[in-house]
Amino acid sequence: MVLAHVDDTKLADVVRRSKAAGVWNCVTQIMTEHFAALEHHEALLRLPGVKYLSPVQLATWDPKKSFRAQGMTAEDFAAERARAAFNKRLTRALHEAGARLLLGTDTSNPFVIAGFSIHEELALFVEAGLTPFEALRAGTADAAEFLHAEREFGRVAPGLRADLILVDGNPLADVHNAARTRGVVLRGQWLPAAKLAAALDQLAKDRAGPPASATGGLDWFQSAPALALTGGQVAWSATFDESFDGTPTGATRLAVEVHQGGRRTIVAQSAGRPPGPKLATLRLELDPSGHASELTLDEDGKRHGTATASGGQAHFTGNLSGKPVTDEIPMGADDVFDHFNAATLLPLAERAFQLRPGATAVVRGVLVSLAPFGSMKPGVKDVSYEITRKTDGAHGEHTYDFVDQTPLGKMSGEMVIDRDGHLVSLVYRASYGEMKIERSSPPPRARRAG
Repeated sequence: MVLAHVDDTKLADVVRRSKAAGVWNCVTQIMTEHFAALEHHEALLRLPGVKYLSPVQLATWDPKKSFRAQGMTAEDFAAERARAAFNKRLTRALHEAGARLLLGTDTSNPFVIAGFSIHEELALFVEAGLTPFEALRAGTADAAEFLHAEREFGRVAPGLRADLILVDGNPLADVHNAARTRGVVLRGQWLPAAKLAAALDQLAKDRAGPPASATGGLDWFQSAPALALTGGQVAWSATFDESFDGTPTGATRLAVEVHQGGRRTIVAQSAGRPPGPKLATLRLELDPSGHASELTLDEDGKRHGTATASGGQAHFTGNLSGKPVTDEIPMGADDVFDHFNAATLLPLAERAFQLRPGATAVVRGVLVSLAPFGSMKPGVKDVSYEITRKTDGAHGEHTYDFVDQTPLGKMSGEMVIDRDGHLVSLVYRASYGEMKIERSSPPPRARRAG
């Protein structure tokens, strides 16, 4: 609709005013180019960087499911191609007027793949009229100038940070040569191309997931240590498979221990594909009344934190890849700890199991996170579940609808609990896809530790 009102005869004046105002323009041409190309999704799947993406990321970029592109018609995609063409004309006009440009890609958008898309953007800058030197400068010296960091990085000079790329071929003759990497100097450390390639190969292998087990499925815990039980009597144990839109993404195995006096500990391990942790551990402490008292998390030994409930507050302390973090929010006595994990869903299932058919309950809680997700920062955040019990299933299982309110918005879903009160499955439905946690064949119940 906006493009229908664009008057290119006014472009020169807009560009002149932009330059006069000292505006820096990060035009992100590759974002509009790839969004317009979503109409031919299969071709985008052949991009060289795709094999390094997680199945979840790829699923959110499927135009049939993406909240950005779902329901778009051929006419809509034609308009997107027109927008991409206008973006290129605008970039050319800004450059010709001497307005300041910055190299950027906006990697959260479909098929704008970190590391790979920057080379595509360089080529688009040249197509828009910049020389290869000007395009490269927009991502180096000009970027440093924009950030007032000219004395830190952006140029090759004594005293500046030693971030360099050694390439085969002259990028000033052909900007595509910037992608022919012989090696990288990162803060003074030399990383040869072979080492970089090995790291990428490992990333592709991790994205592909673990091999199949002898009994079927995926062997997510093939190299994981045993569960670190705490010495209680194991009352129940199980393994849960995790998937996104039908694609396996990980698994969690857990055990519920009962201690003298009725205190319980839920111990769990979760394995998955990057960018999430390859192996995470969790320990949830519940007092004799079933109230949450402490949640301890560790992800790949790089990020760890503990949330404790006391004095009407949830207190979080953690170390996230060397950075200390503290946080706190109010927490009621009946609130649960949540981590979007089978282990933290068990207390929620216990509350739901007490509902009569047709009854609804709201369970409030504290979401604990060790890594940023979207706009949500690490720490503790409010979360709530509105749960309604439906008619029981054919085998006496309890079924529920729920609405989950999180800092990222609302998700609806369904939960199933078996006739013994144990969680069977839970499905989250968000705008970008469906996440499922489902119990597989439980392993044998463990004996008392020691």
